[in-house]
Amino acid sequence: MRIRHHFALALTAALLLVPGYTALAQSGSADIRTVVASNGGTGGQLVVEIQARQNNLQNADGDSAPTVASGTVDVAYETSTLTFDSGTASGLQLFSGYQLNFSEITDPSSEVSCQGAFVRTNINGSFVSPSGFAGYDLTDSYTTLFTLTFDIAGDAAGSQSFTFCQTSLNLSVFDDDGNSDEDGGTIEAEPSGGDVVLGFEEASDVALPVELTSFDAIADAGSATLQWETASETNNAGFSVEHQQPGVEAWAEAGFVAGAGTTLETQVYSYRLEELKPGTHRFRLRQLDFDGAFEYSAEVKLEVALVETFRLSQVYPNPTAGEARVDVVVREDQAVTAEIYDVLGRAVRVVYNGQMRASTPQVLKLDTEGLPSGLYFIRLIGERFNDTAQFTLAR
Repeated sequence: MRIRHHFALALTAALLLVPGYTALAQSGSADIRTVVASNGGTGGQLVVEIQARQNNLQNADGDSAPTVASGTVDVAYETSTLTFDSGTASGLQLFSGYQLNFSEITDPSSEVSCQGAFVRTNINGSFVSPSGFAGYDLTDSYTTLFTLTFDIAGDAAGSQSFTFCQTSLNLSVFDDDGNSDEDGGTIEAEPSGGDVVLGFEEASDVALPVELTSFDAIADAGSATLQWETASETNNAGFSVEHQQPGVEAWAEAGFVAGAGTTLETQVYSYRLEELKPGTHRFRLRQLDFDGAFEYSAEVKLEVALVETFRLSQVYPNPTAGEARVDVVVREDQAVTAEIYDVLGRAVRVVYNGQMRASTPQVLKLDTEGLPSGLYFIRLIGERFNDTAQFTLAR
């Protein structure tokens, strides 16, 4: 599967005091990054998620203090191909007591590391309090604070990249889990990451990857359960489950599982296949985008063992005008004999005489050349079993 790229940008930090708060000694830091969520191609839109995480944020007493109080996030970008459209609250939901203000600053200055503009997002958590909303806590894993949407210039057909030059974070957090403003503290985020160029193979390439983190097959008697997990998805219509049966070279679609579209949350999928033949089965996923692009996963292999002592199929085709076939599989390695008998009980043809390996399907060809029309039987004899199947020869 294609691997989703994380666009972790340069992070700068400065101390931000919230009015009414007292700066306390603290430890820990906060990281921020910009991650592409979806891409509409030339003349469309580019959506990025602004994500943050905390690194052991503590107040002066050594207590955890990860609740966002307020802050400013600047995302700088080149204006030759992108124009800011809008911002949307995500983790910092307005009903949780936060207010967000998005503004585009187009006057290049020393604050911007490229000749372009930047979107400034002001975060105000003044409505978060012990008697109000609970507040938003940063975790040790990246979570989305908000999203930004950019319009892609219609004349960008010759461009092979869109550049985000810098993302900076000024952040203040509450001193304790109760969001108290009596002795609130501030923390300073340390720089991390670097400049990033978002590249496209060609201007019309709108497919972004699906990050497949696991793909497994689990046997259950004559059935199989396929399980897979994705860390992120973009433009994902779903997965075609493809199956290669024992002794067959061709792949066939066994079913389809719808995808999650575009998401940065972990998704877990499963698909079950019943009544599988004994032997080696192979499975793969054909991940399909909404625009028709697709890519295959790696294959997984599964051994299906025979539950019964043996298995003898019906003869096919039946009736037959010439050569017919029958499928045989045994649970244990052993010597097996297969013969054709007529209605008088006479053995008229030896079909097989040799060793058969356990759980390895065999296709026996029933050569009827020289035999007259009539009713016949194929008799299968093993070390611990014997069985027959009948067929009609119609010349």
